[in-house]
Amino acid sequence: MMAIVQSDKKFTTHRIRYGTDSEQFGDLYLPENQCSRHGQFPAIILIHGGYWKDNHDLNSYATSQLIPELVTSGWAVWNIEYRRMNSEGDNVKAPWPSVFTDIAAAVDALRLFADEHSLDIHNVSVIGHSAGGCLALWAAGRRQIPVASPLYNSNPLKIHSAISIGGVLSLTHPEDLCQPAQIMRLMGGSVSDWPERYTACDPAQLYNPSVRTLVIHGRNDQTVNVRQALRYAENTPNTIQLDIWPHTDHFSMLPHAGAWSEQQWRSLNENIKRFFGLSPDMAGR
Repeated sequence: MMAIVQSDKKFTTHRIRYGTDSEQFGDLYLPENQCSRHGQFPAIILIHGGYWKDNHDLNSYATSQLIPELVTSGWAVWNIEYRRMNSEGDNVKAPWPSVFTDIAAAVDALRLFADEHSLDIHNVSVIGHSAGGCLALWAAGRRQIPVASPLYNSNPLKIHSAISIGGVLSLTHPEDLCQPAQIMRLMGGSVSDWPERYTACDPAQLYNPSVRTLVIHGRNDQTVNVRQALRYAENTPNTIQLDIWPHTDHFSMLPHAGAWSEQQWRSLNENIKRFFGLSPDMAGR
Protein backbone atom coordinates (compact mmCIF):
# COMPACT_ATOMS: atom_id res chain seq x y z
CA MET A 1 0.00 0.00 0.00
CA MET A 2 1.36 3.39 -0.92
CA ALA A 3 0.42 7.06 -0.72
CA ILE A 4 2.21 10.31 -1.43
CA VAL A 5 2.49 12.06 1.93
CA GLN A 6 4.76 14.96 1.04
CA SER A 7 5.95 16.77 -2.06
CA ASP A 8 8.07 19.88 -2.53
CA LYS A 9 10.49 21.19 -5.10
CA LYS A 10 13.31 19.01 -3.73
CA PHE A 11 11.73 15.60 -3.22
CA THR A 12 8.56 13.53 -3.16
CA THR A 13 7.72 11.12 -0.36
CA HIS A 14 5.75 7.89 -0.67
CA ARG A 15 4.61 6.02 2.44
CA ILE A 16 4.78 2.30 1.71
CA ARG A 17 3.70 -0.57 3.95
CA TYR A 18 5.80 -3.74 3.95
CA GLY A 19 3.60 -5.62 6.46
CA THR A 20 0.24 -5.53 8.21
CA ASP A 21 1.37 -4.19 11.61
CA SER A 22 0.89 -0.45 12.16
CA GLU A 23 4.66 0.01 12.51
CA GLN A 24 5.63 -1.96 9.40
CA PHE A 25 6.07 0.86 6.93
CA GLY A 26 8.65 3.19 5.50
CA ASP A 27 8.87 6.54 3.73
CA LEU A 28 10.52 6.53 0.33
CA TYR A 29 12.06 9.89 -0.59
CA LEU A 30 12.74 10.52 -4.26
CA PRO A 31 14.63 13.41 -5.84
CA GLU A 32 12.28 15.76 -7.66
CA ASN A 33 13.01 16.48 -11.33
CA GLN A 34 16.32 14.62 -11.25
CA CYS A 35 17.51 11.46 -12.88
CA SER A 36 20.68 9.49 -12.38
CA ARG A 37 23.22 8.86 -15.07
CA HIS A 38 21.79 5.41 -15.76
CA GLY A 39 18.11 6.31 -15.40
CA GLN A 40 17.80 4.80 -11.92
CA PHE A 41 18.36 6.18 -8.45
CA PRO A 42 20.86 4.51 -6.12
CA ALA A 43 19.02 3.75 -2.89
CA ILE A 44 20.00 4.36 0.71
CA ILE A 45 18.14 2.52 3.47
CA LEU A 46 18.04 4.67 6.61
CA ILE A 47 17.49 3.03 10.01
CA HIS A 48 16.83 5.11 13.11
CA GLY A 49 18.03 4.24 16.59
CA GLY A 50 16.70 4.73 20.10
CA TYR A 51 17.71 1.53 21.90
CA TRP A 52 15.08 -0.34 19.84
CA LYS A 53 12.38 1.32 22.02
CA ASP A 54 9.06 2.87 21.02
CA ASN A 55 9.76 6.35 22.41
CA HIS A 56 11.57 7.09 19.13
CA ASP A 57 10.34 6.84 15.56
CA LEU A 58 11.57 7.42 12.02
CA ASN A 59 10.57 11.09 12.02
CA SER A 60 11.51 12.16 15.54
CA TYR A 61 14.92 10.51 15.59
CA ALA A 62 17.90 12.63 14.51
CA THR A 63 18.79 10.45 11.51
CA SER A 64 15.85 12.07 9.71
CA GLN A 65 18.05 15.16 9.38
CA LEU A 66 20.18 13.27 6.86
CA ILE A 67 17.33 12.85 4.38
CA PRO A 68 17.20 16.29 2.65
CA GLU A 69 20.96 16.33 2.09
CA LEU A 70 21.00 12.83 0.63
CA VAL A 71 17.93 13.24 -1.56
CA THR A 72 18.95 16.60 -3.00
CA SER A 73 22.29 14.99 -3.85
CA GLY A 74 20.50 12.46 -6.04
CA TRP A 75 19.85 9.41 -3.86
CA ALA A 76 16.55 7.78 -3.10
CA VAL A 77 16.16 7.27 0.65
CA TRP A 78 14.05 4.47 2.17
CA ASN A 79 13.54 5.59 5.79
CA ILE A 80 12.11 2.58 7.57
CA GLU A 81 10.02 2.08 10.67
CA TYR A 82 9.88 -1.20 12.55
CA ARG A 83 8.24 -2.71 15.61
CA ARG A 84 10.00 -1.48 18.71
CA MET A 85 10.12 -2.54 22.34
CA ASN A 86 8.02 -1.03 25.10
CA SER A 87 9.87 1.92 26.61
CA GLU A 88 9.24 0.57 30.10
CA GLY A 89 8.34 -2.77 31.60
CA ASP A 90 8.30 -6.08 29.79
CA ASN A 91 9.01 -6.15 26.09
CA VAL A 92 5.66 -7.38 24.81
CA LYS A 93 5.49 -5.24 21.65
CA ALA A 94 8.58 -6.56 19.89
CA PRO A 95 9.85 -9.83 21.37
CA TRP A 96 12.76 -11.48 19.55
CA PRO A 97 12.96 -11.77 16.57
CA SER A 98 10.38 -9.07 15.69
CA VAL A 99 12.84 -6.20 15.24
CA PHE A 100 15.09 -8.26 13.00
CA THR A 101 12.31 -9.78 10.89
CA ASP A 102 10.89 -6.29 10.33
CA ILE A 103 14.24 -4.92 9.21
CA ALA A 104 14.71 -7.88 6.88
CA ALA A 105 11.22 -7.44 5.41
CA ALA A 106 11.67 -3.70 4.95
CA VAL A 107 15.03 -4.14 3.24
CA ASP A 108 13.80 -6.87 0.90
CA ALA A 109 10.64 -4.87 0.11
CA LEU A 110 12.75 -2.55 -2.04
CA ARG A 111 12.57 -5.22 -4.74
CA LEU A 112 8.79 -4.89 -4.87
CA PHE A 113 8.69 -1.21 -5.82
CA ALA A 114 12.11 -0.66 -7.38
CA ASP A 115 10.85 -0.67 -10.96
CA GLU A 116 7.93 1.65 -10.23
CA HIS A 117 10.23 4.26 -8.69
CA SER A 118 13.32 3.74 -10.87
CA LEU A 119 15.49 2.43 -8.05
CA ASP A 120 18.79 0.76 -8.85
CA ILE A 121 18.28 -2.46 -6.92
CA HIS A 122 21.90 -3.40 -7.64
CA ASN A 123 23.15 -0.24 -5.90
CA VAL A 124 21.72 -0.27 -2.37
CA SER A 125 23.42 1.12 0.72
CA VAL A 126 22.39 1.34 4.36
CA ILE A 127 23.01 3.89 7.13
CA GLY A 128 22.08 3.63 10.80
CA HIS A 129 22.83 5.43 14.04
CA SER A 130 23.13 3.82 17.49
CA ALA A 131 20.67 0.89 17.61
CA GLY A 132 20.06 1.71 13.96
CA GLY A 133 23.77 1.20 13.33
CA CYS A 134 23.39 -2.27 14.80
CA LEU A 135 20.49 -3.00 12.45
CA ALA A 136 22.26 -1.46 9.46
CA LEU A 137 25.31 -3.68 9.77
CA TRP A 138 23.10 -6.64 10.62
CA ALA A 139 21.19 -6.06 7.37
CA ALA A 140 24.49 -5.84 5.51
CA GLY A 141 25.59 -9.17 7.01
CA ARG A 142 22.40 -11.22 6.55
CA ARG A 143 24.07 -13.50 4.01
CA GLN A 144 26.29 -14.75 6.86
CA ILE A 145 23.41 -15.88 9.10
CA PRO A 146 23.61 -19.63 9.85
CA VAL A 147 21.20 -21.78 7.85
CA ALA A 148 19.69 -23.24 11.03
CA SER A 149 18.52 -19.81 12.23
CA PRO A 150 14.87 -18.76 11.74
CA LEU A 151 16.34 -15.49 10.44
CA TYR A 152 18.16 -17.22 7.59
CA ASN A 153 17.19 -16.20 4.07
CA SER A 154 18.82 -17.85 1.07
CA ASN A 155 18.45 -14.72 -1.06
CA PRO A 156 18.39 -11.49 0.97
CA LEU A 157 18.69 -8.20 -0.87
CA LYS A 158 22.36 -7.52 -1.45
CA ILE A 159 23.76 -4.47 0.34
CA HIS A 160 26.78 -2.92 -1.34
CA SER A 161 27.82 -0.30 1.24
CA ALA A 162 27.03 0.20 4.91
CA ILE A 163 27.65 2.99 7.42
CA SER A 164 27.29 2.72 11.19
CA ILE A 165 27.29 5.96 13.20
CA GLY A 166 27.75 5.42 16.93
CA GLY A 167 26.42 1.91 16.45
CA VAL A 168 25.82 -0.96 18.85
CA LEU A 169 27.99 -3.45 17.01
CA SER A 170 28.83 -6.13 19.56
CA LEU A 171 25.72 -7.48 21.27
CA THR A 172 27.80 -9.80 23.45
CA HIS A 173 29.26 -6.81 25.33
CA PRO A 174 26.28 -4.98 26.90
CA GLU A 175 28.63 -3.42 29.45
CA ASP A 176 29.65 -0.96 26.73
CA LEU A 177 26.17 0.60 26.80
CA CYS A 178 24.70 3.07 29.27
CA GLN A 179 21.50 0.94 29.16
CA PRO A 180 22.92 -2.59 28.98
CA ALA A 181 19.58 -4.22 29.84
CA GLN A 182 18.17 -3.15 26.47
CA ILE A 183 20.21 -5.80 24.66
CA MET A 184 18.78 -8.56 26.84
CA ARG A 185 15.27 -7.15 26.32
CA LEU A 186 15.89 -7.15 22.56
CA MET A 187 17.27 -10.68 22.50
CA GLY A 188 15.01 -12.22 25.15
CA GLY A 189 17.93 -13.04 27.44
CA SER A 190 21.69 -13.12 27.65
CA VAL A 191 24.14 -14.73 25.26
CA SER A 192 24.44 -17.70 27.63
CA ASP A 193 20.65 -18.10 27.50
CA TRP A 194 20.36 -17.86 23.72
CA PRO A 195 23.75 -18.30 22.02
CA GLU A 196 22.14 -19.18 18.68
CA ARG A 197 20.14 -15.94 18.67
CA TYR A 198 23.24 -13.86 19.25
CA THR A 199 25.10 -15.73 16.51
CA ALA A 200 22.33 -14.79 14.07
CA CYS A 201 21.95 -11.17 15.20
CA ASP A 202 25.33 -9.85 16.35
CA PRO A 203 26.88 -7.56 13.69
CA ALA A 204 30.35 -8.40 14.99
CA GLN A 205 29.77 -12.06 14.10
CA LEU A 206 28.14 -11.45 10.70
CA TYR A 207 30.60 -9.21 8.91
CA ASN A 208 30.41 -9.69 5.15
CA PRO A 209 33.72 -8.76 3.49
CA SER A 210 31.94 -8.06 0.20
CA VAL A 211 30.16 -5.07 1.76
CA ARG A 212 32.09 -1.80 1.88
CA THR A 213 31.75 -0.73 5.51
CA LEU A 214 32.36 2.56 7.30
CA VAL A 215 32.19 2.71 11.10
CA ILE A 216 32.06 6.22 12.61
CA HIS A 217 32.19 6.58 16.39
CA GLY A 218 32.85 9.37 18.86
CA ARG A 219 35.69 8.95 21.33
CA ASN A 220 33.57 10.75 23.97
CA ASP A 221 30.43 8.66 23.44
CA GLN A 222 28.91 7.91 26.84
CA THR A 223 25.81 6.19 25.47
CA VAL A 224 27.52 3.58 23.30
CA ASN A 225 31.16 3.37 24.31
CA VAL A 226 33.75 3.59 21.54
CA ARG A 227 34.82 0.08 22.56
CA GLN A 228 31.87 -1.14 20.48
CA ALA A 229 33.47 0.17 17.29
CA LEU A 230 36.89 -1.10 18.30
CA ARG A 231 35.54 -4.57 19.07
CA TYR A 232 33.86 -4.69 15.67
CA ALA A 233 37.09 -3.69 13.94
CA GLU A 234 39.00 -6.38 15.85
CA ASN A 235 36.60 -9.06 14.59
CA THR A 236 36.70 -8.01 10.95
CA PRO A 237 39.38 -7.95 8.26
CA ASN A 238 41.18 -4.72 7.52
CA THR A 239 38.72 -3.97 4.74
CA ILE A 240 36.43 -1.82 6.88
CA GLN A 241 37.03 1.89 7.34
CA LEU A 242 37.10 2.85 11.03
CA ASP A 243 36.81 6.57 11.85
CA ILE A 244 37.09 7.49 15.53
CA TRP A 245 36.24 11.18 16.07
CA PRO A 246 38.19 12.54 19.05
CA HIS A 247 35.82 15.25 20.34
CA THR A 248 32.48 13.66 19.52
CA ASP A 249 29.79 12.13 21.69
CA HIS A 250 26.76 10.05 20.75
CA PHE A 251 24.61 12.78 19.25
CA SER A 252 26.88 15.79 18.68
CA MET A 253 27.23 15.11 14.94
CA LEU A 254 23.45 15.08 14.30
CA PRO A 255 21.11 18.08 14.64
CA HIS A 256 18.60 17.53 17.43
CA ALA A 257 17.00 19.26 20.41
CA GLY A 258 20.10 18.82 22.59
CA ALA A 259 23.66 20.04 22.13
CA TRP A 260 25.22 19.34 18.76
CA SER A 261 28.05 20.65 16.59
CA GLU A 262 27.49 22.33 13.22
CA GLN A 263 31.07 21.51 12.28
CA GLN A 264 30.65 17.82 13.12
CA TRP A 265 27.36 17.76 11.20
CA ARG A 266 29.05 19.18 8.10
CA SER A 267 31.90 16.69 8.48
CA LEU A 268 29.44 13.81 8.77
CA ASN A 269 27.71 14.75 5.52
CA GLU A 270 31.04 15.15 3.77
CA ASN A 271 32.28 11.78 5.02
CA ILE A 272 29.11 10.01 3.91
CA LYS A 273 29.32 11.46 0.41
CA ARG A 274 33.03 10.76 0.17
CA PHE A 275 32.51 7.15 1.22
CA PHE A 276 29.76 6.60 -1.33
CA GLY A 277 31.78 8.28 -4.05
CA LEU A 278 32.09 11.65 -5.75
CA SER A 279 28.54 11.36 -7.08
CA PRO A 280 25.49 9.29 -6.15
CA ASP A 281 25.93 7.24 -9.32
CA MET A 282 29.08 5.83 -7.72
CA ALA A 283 27.44 4.87 -4.43
CA GLY A 284 28.01 1.28 -3.41
CA ARG A 285 30.63 0.59 -6.10
